[in-house]
Amino acid sequence: MSLDQTYAAATTRVGRLDHRDLRTLRLIALGHTEESIAARVGTSREAVVRHSRDIFSALDLTPSADVDGRLLAVLTLRQAWGDR
Repeated sequence: MSLDQTYAAATTRVGRLDHRDLRTLRLIALGHTEESIAARVGTSREAVVRHSRDIFSALDLTPSADVDGRLLAVLTLRQAWGDR
């Protein structure tokens, strides 16, 4: 599956995410580090790493050496929400 197909398919799954998941995904897309996200949501860096992995799994997105998770987050949210 191409990158375009991958994140386009993920946009159909964004509705599965709850408010907390969407907030974390948005922070990832904005380029925040795990430490920064943890401080903003009041949890540990390790919890953010696990939560991020769960979010990407729910969206059926797999970051790899070639495709960064932040890029996938940006593309998925942009496709799902447009420019809002």
